[in-house]
Amino acid sequence: MIRLSLVLVPATLLAACSGAKPAAGTGDDWPSPKGNAEATHFSALTEIDKGNVSRLGLAWSHDLGTNRVQEATPVVIDGIMYTSGNLGRVYALDAANGTPLWSFEPEVDMQANRSACCDQANRGVAVAGGKVMVGTLDGWLYALDAKTGKVAWKVDTITDARAAIPLPRAGSGGQPRDHRQCRCRVRRARLRYRL
Repeated sequence: MIRLSLVLVPATLLAACSGAKPAAGTGDDWPSPKGNAEATHFSALTEIDKGNVSRLGLAWSHDLGTNRVQEATPVVIDGIMYTSGNLGRVYALDAANGTPLWSFEPEVDMQANRSACCDQANRGVAVAGGKVMVGTLDGWLYALDAKTGKVAWKVDTITDARAAIPLPRAGSGGQPRDHRQCRCRVRRARLRYRL
């Protein structure tokens, strides 16, 4: 089984050990796949340094229950790790110990597999305004309550059923950010959503 492991990105470790610090770091949260709205890949935490980095090891892992492709980078907000699995599944885990808090499994039109460019991959969630946003393989965008995982709203993002639209990232201050197309061979789009 593919396992989601709590490990630190080597680039983050190198940045933390280098002594060169960007103006702002992420603190206890890791609110976007690149750390923060500025995409610095930098953590302001100081517990890991040159003297103890060699003692790092696996703290916990969580079985996602599938052998399908996994491409999401988890985000951490207020001690909760949010990540997505294939098809647009979402998992909320206690970041300290891996205890599952809730999970979400969308209904997906499996005919979308016929035109998916990258297996059933999902590249992650965006968290802002108390909502966890995730796009599904068949083009639905869900906003889930961050505490419960219940669906707050959903919208069909595909106007052309032969194309696929990736999930927009939350911008700085929780404001939606314009999102341009992924690497897949699909139509170009600019989308904005209100949380």
